[in-house]
Parts: sequence; structure tokens; C-alpha cells
Amino acid sequence: MMRLATTVVIAFLQLFEGHHAFSLGSNAIVKRPCHQYRSAAVFSTNDMGTQDEAERLLQRAREMRAEIAALEGRTVTEVEAEAKQERENRRQALLDQEKQSLKRRTEYAKDRKIDGSMMEVPETFEDQVVQARVAVERAFRDGVTRQTIRFELIPEGQVLNEDRQWPGGAQEMYREAAGPLTRELLKQVKAPTKQDTAPNQFVKPPTVKSQDIWDFDGSALITAESSVGPSADVQAMVLPNTDVKYTKDIATINEAMGDRLFLLVNPFWRDLESWGFNVPPK
Repeated sequence: MMRLATTVVIAFLQLFEGHHAFSLGSNAIVKRPCHQYRSAAVFSTNDMGTQDEAERLLQRAREMRAEIAALEGRTVTEVEAEAKQERENRRQALLDQEKQSLKRRTEYAKDRKIDGSMMEVPETFEDQVVQARVAVERAFRDGVTRQTIRFELIPEGQVLNEDRQWPGGAQEMYREAAGPLTRELLKQVKAPTKQDTAPNQFVKPPTVKSQDIWDFDGSALITAESSVGPSADVQAMVLPNTDVKYTKDIATINEAMGDRLFLLVNPFWRDLESWGFNVPPK
């Protein structure tokens, strides 16, 4: 029982230390309404308050190490060494997992060709982004400025056939897959609305910004601000659902975007029945 309690306290200590590493010098983002287009992000900092909080957490961590050492009859140095070793073990486990993912991706990439002669099922994060980019740009050239994309939610470094669960729900889906996939797609998509915009003008990648809509829904608005100017900007709403808020936001963004590209990524509805409409059969 004593050992279990100590393990819990050590984990709590590591949580404090992680908070310190994340919070020091962090910025608080002041949100703007999601329909404000190309509005500059507003940042505010409070370095003194953040440093004081970090020092308080570190001091509490030192006190807890001393309490653990006293409970177990060990030195503080031994407790710190154990915590450090556990952190190193976790780090090594993550590295091993990444190596395995890279190995699987390399194996899948062998002897594969993507020359347009046949349609292939995208098996990796990168495959999906490439295929989506080609399809989106082709449709945009044909005049389709409002598009829906449905990704298979594959975290970066993993492949299609892996068994995947989302215990964290929509928030985890956005954080681990939908958000990264959309941001990478918007970095690559070129959708100029001016006829005289040449491909060689896209020298610099766009500036991609993300803004949460409703955090508990895992929904967000992602904007790619093009290096050639606002006429080539792209926006994507990620994981919207049938709540009336999203329909209003979509209508607002649709008007603001004009003939520029606006995407819906993995919306939670599938057909009219998803909206609860009582549509009689034909």
C-alpha cells in the first residue's frame, strides 16, 4: 500500500513538472469570432505571473520528494533518480513506437507507384493528404469552391489497417488526426481566385492558423493565409455537427469567403436523417 501511494505521488510530481515545462513563457490566445477572416491573432503574455507559478510548482515538487523520501526511508536523491528513470523509460518507449511506425510505413511504401493510372486506397497520413490535395485542387479548377472531405482518421506515423480506438471522443479525434490532417492539407492546397496568379508565385508556404469553435466538440476553424494574398486564402471547418451554431457559422463563413475555397472536414452528419428531419420516402 505504501509503495502504491508513493507511485501515485511520483506520477503527480511528474505532472507538476510537465505543467511547468508547458506553461513557462506560454501565450494566452484571445479568440475572435470564427467568421472574422484574416484577423490578426491577438496574443498576451504575463511572464512574471507565469514564472511565479512555475517556481511555486517546483517548490511543491521538491517538498513532495522530501515527503516520499521520508516515508520510504530513502534519500531525496534516490527519489529523484527513480522519477528521472521513469521519465527516460517513457521517452524510450515513445522512440521505439516511432521506429516501429516508420518501419511499417517503409514496408508499405515499397514497390508502390502513384502515377494516376489507377486509384489506390490511401494507407498512410501522407497518402491521404496527397490524394485529398489533388482532388480538391481539381474540383476547385472546375469551379467547386465548397467541398466536403472525409479523412480516415489516421494519426501521423500510423497506417490504415491498425486497430484504432478514440476513448477521448471528438476531442482526441481532432487533436490526434483530424486537426493535423487538415493543417497539412491546407499547407499544400493552392486555390487562387485571380486568373493571373501563376503557380511560381506560391514560393512561400501559407500561414496556417487554428481556432477552436467548441472545444468539447473537438471542432475548429483552420485558416491558410496564402503568401500571394487574401485572394488565395483557404478555410476549413473541422468536425462540425448538426448543432444550429455550426449551420449559422457555415452560412456566415460561406458569405465571407465569396469565391474562395471553403472546406468541411469530417462533418458528423451523413444524410438528411442525421439532422432528424422527417423526410417521407420517395
